[in-house]
Amino acid sequence: MSQNVLYICPTSGIGGAETFIRNTWLGHDKNRYAPQYLLFSDGPLAQWLGEQKAPYDILLEKPRLSRPWTWLKTFIAIRRFIKSRNIQLVHSTMAYGALFAALPSLGAPHAWFQHGPAAGWMDRLAAILPHKLLLTNSKHTTASQLQLEEPIDFLIGSRILKQIDLGVPESQFTEHDVDEFHSHLLNEYNLSPSVCIIGMACRIQKWKGVHHLLKATDILSHEFANTSPSPFYVFIWGESFDDNEYYNHLKTWSEHLPASFEGPMSDIRFALAACDIVVNASTQPEPFGLTLIEGMSTGTVPIAPSWGGPAEIITSGENGILFEPQNPEDLARHLKILIENISLRERLKINAQKTFIEKYTLVKMMDSLETAY
Repeated sequence: MSQNVLYICPTSGIGGAETFIRNTWLGHDKNRYAPQYLLFSDGPLAQWLGEQKAPYDILLEKPRLSRPWTWLKTFIAIRRFIKSRNIQLVHSTMAYGALFAALPSLGAPHAWFQHGPAAGWMDRLAAILPHKLLLTNSKHTTASQLQLEEPIDFLIGSRILKQIDLGVPESQFTEHDVDEFHSHLLNEYNLSPSVCIIGMACRIQKWKGVHHLLKATDILSHEFANTSPSPFYVFIWGESFDDNEYYNHLKTWSEHLPASFEGPMSDIRFALAACDIVVNASTQPEPFGLTLIEGMSTGTVPIAPSWGGPAEIITSGENGILFEPQNPEDLARHLKILIENISLRERLKINAQKTFIEKYTLVKMMDSLETAY
């Protein structure tokens, strides 16, 4: 008989935490675990769950810690949900989810996933509230959470802490479909068939370092000023996240560069499959770096700062490239090498996809998750 698992997710966007939630529906052995979902708000994740005919509900009122009455309403709603659906295990997404779900889930084992970054009082408080299992997505996230807990570890009690390497499904789209999308990009922007396409996918916010990629693009455009047609082009997929001024500044800047903002994609792997290189340029250590493995799954070369989760995914010079954090000049230097050295790109592509198959498939992630449960 399957065990009923309730996944509580406070967000409904298209980020890494929401991708994990989607993948639990795709990857669970339904004979062992029957997942259900409770979201704090409507959005792309809710739409996707609906399309998949996954059992999900949305709270009538989005809870906020600044409004105590919404916490009480959420407590009652979760408690009723657990009892009426015979929930046997509750899994909260991020510290924010755990703050609302830990107490109403008493009586059913409570787990929460620290997707990171672990930095503030919410993460510390979530560590104190009742839970049997804390999941993390990298050594970096684990170390950050434990460091945060040091002053209060005597309050935490017994729990299991386990790192889960995130995974994504192996691509279902065909080579023909990817080739068509690649051709569309070339035609839309009048690009040479031999152009090196560089991609980035993220929520457009300052810490994601999109400005570092544009600075590197600016440097490269001067480096290749006498080369026609341009040997590279940059595509950035994503949407503004709480800072339209930053987003608008970047878009204006990109108009003078071989770069374009393309908006969000429902399956970013499809876009990254048409790229030669996928860039992460975060200005602080990335907890994991999901878009890197999404690119690697399709044979795209990853390049990222040499800290945080990406430094655990990439072995520089073997399956990707690591550059000096917060240094767009160093990013530009490495991109120039990759643009000019096709044989290096091809070798890194092969090894990147091999690393994905060995460590970051959805099957491997779900095996680890179900073992932890």
